Amino acid sequence: MERPVAIANYLEQQCDNKCFDVTSLSTAPAGDGLIAHWEINNVDYFDSVPEICIDVADDYIVNLTVTASNGCVDSLINSALITVNPSPFAGFELNYETDSLLELQRVDIVNLASNDVISYLYDMGNGDTIEETPEFIYFYYNFGTYDVGQFVENQFGCRDSVFLIQDILKRATVFVPNTFTPNNDGINDEFMPVSRGLSDDLYEFTIFDRWGTMIFRTTTPNAGWDGTYKGKIAKDDAYIWKLSYAYQGSVDIVEDKGHVVIYKFSR
Repeated sequence: MERPVAIANYLEQQCDNKCFDVTSLSTAPAGDGLIAHWEINNVDYFDSVPEICIDVADDYIVNLTVTASNGCVDSLINSALITVNPSPFAGFELNYETDSLLELQRVDIVNLASNDVISYLYDMGNGDTIEETPEFIYFYYNFGTYDVGQFVENQFGCRDSVFLIQDILKRATVFVPNTFTPNNDGINDEFMPVSRGLSDDLYEFTIFDRWGTMIFRTTTPNAGWDGTYKGKIAKDDAYIWKLSYAYQGSVDIVEDKGHVVIYKFSR
């Protein structure tokens, strides 16, 4: 009687973080059916083999026995080993800093991947990719939320990846002018700190005359003094201002003070 022919189909090199397929290309005598019996990693499979997942790096024996409906048998015993190789581990940190240039936002990439990595690729989430550089400094030119990915590969061709979300925010800033002209001409008629990114809950701006009398106070960012005190226009003079605030997401109070001069010119 004609015998079946056992033929196993699989890739001999695999990775311990990825499942793989093993298929039979065995042939049966004409008109006969075929039953396949696999033994892989001490587990028996009959006919079809589901996706195999082995998470321990080692060499594994593959045995395949096929039986035709005429009772004839063929076997592959101790055929080519499946070698499951160790996979690398991807990992990195994003240290977000605000550069001295207002519209240029700096991110430091700190590599935390495993030591066996030989190839790196970073996807910065904006169309830019950086290759073969484990650590670097990157500048974003646009504000927004970016999904930053690291892709790594080791000497066995095994891969891993990880993604982090990075918010690129407008820089928190505070600028206090040193003069203003409350003369109702629609230009520079209010005195206030020009700020961005400050906490609404931890803000206080006060103004005093030269004798220490408080003539203005607000706890609202970007609310300004119109140059009046008790309903009257303050005279041209130098006034002391004090400002305390915290940046959004912080409870650390920053305190500052300075002088402002009123020039009313013509009214």
